[in-house]
Amino acid sequence: MPKGDSEKKEKKVSLGQVVTLRIAAVGIFSALGFCLSFFFAIPYAGGAGYFNFGDAITLLVSMAFGPIEGSLVGIVSGGLSDFASGFGSFIPWTVVSKGLMGLVSGGLFYLLRKRKVIRFLAPILGGIVMMAVYLIAYIIMFGANYLMASLFDAIQGLGCALISIGIYIPLEKTGVLRHLRKS
Repeated sequence: MPKGDSEKKEKKVSLGQVVTLRIAAVGIFSALGFCLSFFFAIPYAGGAGYFNFGDAITLLVSMAFGPIEGSLVGIVSGGLSDFASGFGSFIPWTVVSKGLMGLVSGGLFYLLRKRKVIRFLAPILGGIVMMAVYLIAYIIMFGANYLMASLFDAIQGLGCALISIGIYIPLEKTGVLRHLRKS
């Protein structure tokens, strides 16, 4: 066999290896999301939650790997951060909001993947879903007095969406994401 042919042969990856790598990616990005949520948290006035940058990781993973992985990263990182921060009463809301944020963002991004610009509405809509779930949580848990916290959630959702898009674009242009998806 000529030397060039053997170099062109691509390494076959089994389904088990793909699943293992995806699980590892969820674990690593969950840890990163937790760190950004817990260590860089900015509490809201009145004790109704906190502003954080962990959602940027959830949205980035949902675009890069898919809706399931993004959802899992959001659930694990957000839930652990709430637990560690003493916001245990928010954990059920966080599971729903971050899970839906990853599902909506990743699913919509996948559906619009051939639309170069429009697809980036997906993380913004994911952030809006997150904010809407927390809006319901504030009304149920605290009444209308805490609705101002939803404004901070909206800023967090939009800000993290813009950060995740800003990270995603160079990763896509350099081909890093293509190599991650092959494995």
